[in-house]
Amino acid sequence: MPSRALAMIRRGINRLHETNERHISKYPALAAISPLVASAKESVNTAWQNYQSVAITGDKERQEREDAINILIKWMQNWRQVLLMIVPGASMNIYNLPSSGATPDDVIRVVEDMVNLINNNPGAESFRASAIEDLGDGVEKARKETSEATAAWPAEAAARQTYSEACNAANGILVRGIEIIRANFGRTSPEYRQFTVRASASEEKEIEDESMLGEQ
Repeated sequence: MPSRALAMIRRGINRLHETNERHISKYPALAAISPLVASAKESVNTAWQNYQSVAITGDKERQEREDAINILIKWMQNWRQVLLMIVPGASMNIYNLPSSGATPDDVIRVVEDMVNLINNNPGAESFRASAIEDLGDGVEKARKETSEATAAWPAEAAARQTYSEACNAANGILVRGIEIIRANFGRTSPEYRQFTVRASASEEKEIEDESMLGEQ
């Protein structure tokens, strides 16, 4: 996921550009670095917008996978107990999922094992139709959503890397640009202090939210 530092670089390069634009006509040094600052800002913002879009898509795919898997877990928990109660030897043929750490593939595999046992064991005849009807196309949906969530990850990782590289490149410009701001406006000036004082509570929340974006 993007680090907190990247979020602060993005905020900083945008502030530097805004400050430059306000004062560029009066300060030759700001005019000299303006093209570099503008280019860095554009690169960071474009990479951020792309990463944000891809990460939102990834989050959506992961949520859809979770929803589909939860449907299978509910089915498994219900019908496993029926199997254990009615079908002799069922406990030797199906497994219970661990309380934590089960992957989507683990869930799908256990459900498929149960379906196979229900379809092929004569002892399950009395409830076979009900169990299969209750499951419906749950396995197929879970496979589809799991596949789509997995496929979204490489694009998300590539967009995150591009955003990170854009921020890292912009950071060198930001550091030197802040020094130029200090030289022109002074250490106690609002123009310089905006880069050094602690962010407000709302800004801190925004930075923290950005650093959490796209968690898998």
